Amino acid sequence: FQAEDGIRDLVRSRGLGDVYKRQVSDLGILAGEDPVAVDAASLWLVNEAPPLAGSAAEGVEPGEDKFRYLYRDVDPRVQLVEAERLGLGSTGFEISEVRRG
Repeated sequence: FQAEDGIRDLVRSRGLGDVYKRQVSDLGILAGEDPVAVDAASLWLVNEAPPLAGSAAEGVEPGEDKFRYLYRDVDPRVQLVEAERLGLGSTGFEISEVRRG
């Protein structure tokens, strides 16, 4: 691991690593043939999940945009929309739960 990702910081980091690592509980693994759809589903799942107590997004309601809450001037959907426009995939997705067993 790297020191700059905030793991070893005494003060809680507000870097992008925190957005992905520490805002919600483990949501599992996403897989699919369309990388744009996988990213869109990931964004949706994070926003739908309740934030972890003590996280930088604590107080954000499930369904609210946690990324925009933390980084008001950054819209994570810009990349998804541009990737779709370029023909790299689709922002549409369907989630199917697969259980091991």
